[in-house]
Amino acid sequence: DCEDPVETLTQTIMAACEGLSDDEIKLGCPLNNLALEMSPVDEPFRQTICERYDRWRQGIADALRRGQAAGRVRADVDAEASAAFVVGALAGCRSVAKNAQSRDMLMTCVEQLCSYLGTLRT
Repeated sequence: DCEDPVETLTQTIMAACEGLSDDEIKLGCPLNNLALEMSPVDEPFRQTICERYDRWRQGIADALRRGQAAGRVRADVDAEASAAFVVGALAGCRSVAKNAQSRDMLMTCVEQLCSYLGTLRT
């Protein structure tokens, strides 16, 4: 229900990543870990995880559409495609940070994601 979805997403992503402990960075995103490991071996589990990602993407897409209606997000932005990119990019940020065992890598990646979000503004 935010007035400015780009600002809210940016603040949420930055705060969530800045708030991660060193262990959380080293272990990676639990949802992403489960999705990567279990999806090829357990179809019902894959579907359950997929539903979580679907809800996440839908929430972001809905926020972007509300931002478009309020004149804060560019009218030409494809809300669903942008939401899919944001979720995928954030999952990727967590994965590369896990592999690098590096908070700096995580923050570099999410800062670029937030820069992308800024391009969605009117």
